[in-house]
Amino acid sequence: MIIKLDDFILKEFDIDDKNDLIFLDKLIKSNNSELFCRNIKKYILTNIERRREDGITNSYICIKDNEDIGLASVNYHPKEDKFDEEIEIGLILLDNTRGKGYGTIIERELSEKLLEMYPRFNMIVGRIDKDNLPSLKAVQKAGFEYVSSNEKYNSDEYVFRR
Repeated sequence: MIIKLDDFILKEFDIDDKNDLIFLDKLIKSNNSELFCRNIKKYILTNIERRREDGITNSYICIKDNEDIGLASVNYHPKEDKFDEEIEIGLILLDNTRGKGYGTIIERELSEKLLEMYPRFNMIVGRIDKDNLPSLKAVQKAGFEYVSSNEKYNSDEYVFRR
């Protein structure tokens, strides 16, 4: 599956594709990748499995000008404490693509696209590690509003509303 955004293309991560695995290795070695997820490969595999069940959850390689720049995740949560159901997005960029504003653009464009693709939802959620200042700034610039703090996961919760 491919999701076309205004400025980026998101290509479904393929665990059997050699190039996707090379990209994954670079991503794991990126600075502060643990702020996104402690075990990115396991996370991607879980997302692929959940996609088969819910039709929404997935992991995508973010592409700009034919260059792989990062990984976006889309996670459907049908039974959350704070919201009845939600789509949560996450993003990690490769070291050489950080600081260019891509995170802000992808967060906004992907949120808009998901709300268009799944009209029953009226918001997209982002949960960002409190120590990840660049990501916290990116979601705020993308139009997300602060909702609450989640001490269990050391994260802040933000929503992007329709």
